[in-house]
Amino acid sequence: MNTLIETAFLAAVSSLPGLSGIQYLSGVSAEESTVEGSAIIVHCPDCEHTVGSLWKATIRFRLETPAFEGDTAGHAARLNTLRQWLDQPLVVGAATRLSGLSIRGYFVRKSQTSLEHSRWVAEIELVAGVDTASGG
Repeated sequence: MNTLIETAFLAAVSSLPGLSGIQYLSGVSAEESTVEGSAIIVHCPDCEHTVGSLWKATIRFRLETPAFEGDTAGHAARLNTLRQWLDQPLVVGAATRLSGLSIRGYFVRKSQTSLEHSRWVAEIELVAGVDTASGG
C-alpha cells in the first residue's frame, strides 16, 4: 500500500508545471540515490489499516535544492507551487485518482524549511485517509 501511495502522489506532483525540470523520487528510490540537483522526494513511511477498505497514511514531501547554486528564489517558487496544490483537496484527489488512489481527506501535520548539508530542504507531512474500495 505504501508503494501505491508514493507512486500516485509522485505521478501527481510530477505533472505540476512549477515542479518541472527537477528529479522526482519515491522514498524507496531516494534511499538508493544521491541527489545532486533539485529534487522532490515523496515518501509514505506509515500506512495503517483502520477499518474495511480505509487506511490512514502518512505522506512526506521533501523538496531539496542545492544552496550553493544561489537558487533560493527557484526553491521558494517550487515550494509555493507544492503548497498551493496541497491547498486544493479536490484537485489533489482528482490527480491521485488517475493512479487509482482515492483520497478521502487529509491534513498537514508538519511544514518546515531548513538548511541541511548545503541544501535547502522543505518538508511537508500529510496524514491522509485512503479508500481502497473506490479506486485504489
